[in-house]
Amino acid sequence: MTDITRCPICLTDLTENAIVLQHKDATRYKCDVCGQFDVSHFTLIDSRFDSLKPLIRAWIRRQNKLGIPHPHVGANIEGASIDWFEDLKRMNFPKTVNEKINALLEAYADIIKDDYNKIIKVNQYPNLIAEIVGKNLEDIIGLNQLLADLGYIWSVPGHPNVHIRMTAKGWLH
Repeated sequence: MTDITRCPICLTDLTENAIVLQHKDATRYKCDVCGQFDVSHFTLIDSRFDSLKPLIRAWIRRQNKLGIPHPHVGANIEGASIDWFEDLKRMNFPKTVNEKINALLEAYADIIKDDYNKIIKVNQYPNLIAEIVGKNLEDIIGLNQLLADLGYIWSVPGHPNVHIRMTAKGWLH
């Protein structure tokens, strides 16, 4: 039975219960961490699902950014794609630390927009985990430590690596 109170990808409690889509044999989720998506019950039991959760989360966020509000995880609506999980592995998601740093700086720039003095409270942006294909908030904090050491971000005293502001050097990177 499908749990409609928790995201099947990040296991976060949902603010709104998921909706079972009987006509698609799928469930529609709206998760603060992963984004909005549909997933079939068959995809949830696929042996590859658990090992690819960070990539799935990043794919959902990418689809949502492209204006696709409920991408179907694991297959298109018409039928299963037997290669979907393999295709997911070949998509251009950040893999190296350098690629993840670049993705994180880009995500921060999107949050800041024109407010260059904005303090970003990292825990208020759970989508950052998906942007870097991370596993949890600790991945973001670890990258922030590296960004601070490089001089790309500044941390608010008393809140190291969780309340940050981009520096001029970070903008130039």
